[in-house]
Parts: sequence; structure tokens; C-alpha cells
Amino acid sequence: MRSATAARVLLPSLVRALVPALAVVLGPALAGVLAGVLAATLVGAPARAGDRQGSPRYVSLGDSYSAGVGSGGSESGGRCRRNTNAYPARWAKAHSGYDAVLGACSGADVAAVRLTQLAALTRDTTLVTLTAGGNDIGFARTMTGCVLDPRTSACVARTHTATRQAREVLPDRLRQLYAAIRDRSPKADVLVLGYPRFFRSARAGCRFLNGTERASINDTIDVLNAVLRERATAAGFHFVEVTSRFTGHGLCAGTPWLHGVTFPTDNSFHPTDAGQRDGYLPAMTAAAP
Repeated sequence: MRSATAARVLLPSLVRALVPALAVVLGPALAGVLAGVLAATLVGAPARAGDRQGSPRYVSLGDSYSAGVGSGGSESGGRCRRNTNAYPARWAKAHSGYDAVLGACSGADVAAVRLTQLAALTRDTTLVTLTAGGNDIGFARTMTGCVLDPRTSACVARTHTATRQAREVLPDRLRQLYAAIRDRSPKADVLVLGYPRFFRSARAGCRFLNGTERASINDTIDVLNAVLRERATAAGFHFVEVTSRFTGHGLCAGTPWLHGVTFPTDNSFHPTDAGQRDGYLPAMTAAAP
């Protein structure tokens, strides 16, 4: 068991190391695709909440917010950390008539979703949900830097870098992903869920980050959500905002639905059980056909 676990940790790194050699033989594009397929195989198959031929099909895609990291349930999928308390798993359990495939994976950026998760989509898929984009702009790295570095200017600079990534780099990545989803599942209703604001910027007494830092972080999240909305609308998808549902439950709130800094740090800045149950799940349920 220990050697198998070690293999699952080390093999993705080995795959990445092979990409230059593969590129010589296969060309850069094909090498990248092959590496993505191998990585998907190594992190484990998507979880299935049902397998009913002829039933409507629901597929969950995305990053740790859709995988349910930090929500306190049981986890599966190796490093993907798919949690039974995640909003897709909860929705699938409440809608047992669906053939549900839960494919979101912690750490996935937009390219990883496109290269490793779309195999679950079929032409008969009726419903797709996803959260993706936060990892592309380095948001976890930005938050960690803001918490650990006491300089306000350094935090604001990090958020400005993330904002620039959201505006300049993310749109084309989303366009490619959304086009691939539509190509595979032309009849599906696709729900693109956003990210919650982390703070009430003016709140006094927050034990980490000052008002300027909190406002800058919120501004970055607002830009990220605006880009997601714009690209989802352009693709004919439905953007589902969650900011209003998390109002009063951000970091430093009396009843937060987001983790602050945790040890180990994997769960930091992710929705809690309440965030998945009372924030994301109602938003999805209200938007689902």
C-alpha cells in the first residue's frame, strides 16, 4: 500500500519530466496531450454516483472548489480529493435519477480540466457544472503570500499580478475549454459557478490582513468572476454567482463558510461543509434545469 501511494505521488512528476523527450519524437502539441492523458490516468478515475443507462447524465468538472476540499466528508480520487460533502456530490445524491460522474480534481487549472476531465462528457450529457480559473491566476499562492508577508505593498502587488492574469491570460484558456465542452456535449446545460468574495473589506477586528489588503483581494475575485461570466455568456453557458450567498459568511465573519489558514495548509481558503451545503449547493440547485 505504501509503495502504491508513493507511485501515485511520483508518477505525475515523472510524466512531466518526460514531456521534452516526447516532444522530440511526437512534436510539442501531441506530447502535451499524451502527458495530460497519462496524468489523468494516474490521479484516478472520476467518481460515479450512478450508472443508469438511459438516465440523464450529469458531469461535474473543475478544481478543488468543485472537488470539495476542506468540506469535512470522506475523500476519494487520490490527490484529486473528491469529497462526499462537495456540492456536486450532494446534488447527485438528491437527484438519484441522474447518471452522475464527479470528475473535479484539486489543483486543476483550466488546461488540466480540458486535458484530463472531459472524457466523462458524452453527446447525451444533459448537465455540466464546473469551477475553474482560480488556479490559473495563482490565487492560492497570492493568498499565502499576503498572509505570510507583512508588507501591504507586497500583497497588493500580488493581487495586481493575479488580476492581470485574469484579464489577459484567462479569457483565451476559458474559450478553449468551453468550446471543447460544447463540442463533446452539444445538448448540455452548462453551469459555470463563480468564487465567493473572501472578506467584508471594511470589517474591523480581522486577525489577518488589513483593510487595504482585504479590499485588493476582493477586487481580484470580482475581476475573476467578471471574466468567468463574460466567457460563459459568450459560449452560451450560464454563469452562477455565489458571492451573494456567502455574504456575511466570509473570512473573519462570526459564522464563516470559508477556511482561514489551516495546518496542514491544503484546506486554507476553501469552502467549509456549510459553504458547500448552504452556499454552492443552493446556487447550483436554483440554476439547474
